[in-house]
Amino acid sequence: MLKSFVVLLLSGMVLGQADVPGQFRAIKALMPEASTVAVILDGRGSKIEGELGQASSENGLKVVKVPIQSIRDMAAALNAAMAHNPNFIYIEDSDGLGGKNSIKFVAKSALKNQVPVFTTHPDALDAGAFGQMQKGDAGWTILVNGKVKDQYSIAIPDGNDRFLVQN
Repeated sequence: MLKSFVVLLLSGMVLGQADVPGQFRAIKALMPEASTVAVILDGRGSKIEGELGQASSENGLKVVKVPIQSIRDMAAALNAAMAHNPNFIYIEDSDGLGGKNSIKFVAKSALKNQVPVFTTHPDALDAGAFGQMQKGDAGWTILVNGKVKDQYSIAIPDGNDRFLVQN
């Protein structure tokens, strides 16, 4: 049985675009039963909101938008997101929304609920996230945090170079 998952994705802009549909596709490859995503957006002006409709339709996901105004709203936003029972949470990369401390906060909170966290932030794995999204020529790869992966019920497919365990 697939547990409810929270996935934090601090999406970095890639060539002027976050490619949210591509990131969701990579996550769905790891979590094929995922049906709902809560997206924490910069309430002061999102750079990715325009991609969410396409990401939703291409990946068969219900998207729940959770806008926040500052990092101080992160705890309330996480509670609001969890109320929708998402399979993962995606957090927009924005000066007001995050960084290493936000990832640590959410990863620690999520671990209590056995919920993995994903992000594009370069310090993701050091901050305790389950995975870090990286854009390559062949699409998105998920670097899986070898220090925390066994604390979750997610099977990492063997021999798939889209999911790489990092120790």
